Amino acid sequence: MNELIFFIVLVFVVTWVALVISLAVDGNRLFYSFRRKYPEESMKKMKQVFTGFRHPSKAIYFLTKDSKDFLIAANDSSLLALRNRVARMTWGLLILHFGFIALGFVFIAFTKLRGGL
Repeated sequence: MNELIFFIVLVFVVTWVALVISLAVDGNRLFYSFRRKYPEESMKKMKQVFTGFRHPSKAIYFLTKDSKDFLIAANDSSLLALRNRVARMTWGLLILHFGFIALGFVFIAFTKLRGGL
């Protein structure tokens, strides 16, 4: 039983690390490509876009419907595909987080029922 639990936790952690690294790389690529191609739009929609400061609006903008609509109107299929990939990875990461928390609760409940803890 312990080997199975270890394997499940290992799969969750490896998947989480892969998603985080992939999301960081693709998110950076999306941000800098968008900023280079559409500087006026990026200045209007994101705060401090051309500074080195981190601001949540730089990442959150690409998860909104506004960015999707803009990329569709601009007929930029490569950035739209990258934006959709970043959005899917973000949702996957959120689901993985909550799934890991739920798995922890199930493990605790299962251990309690078996007389442990």
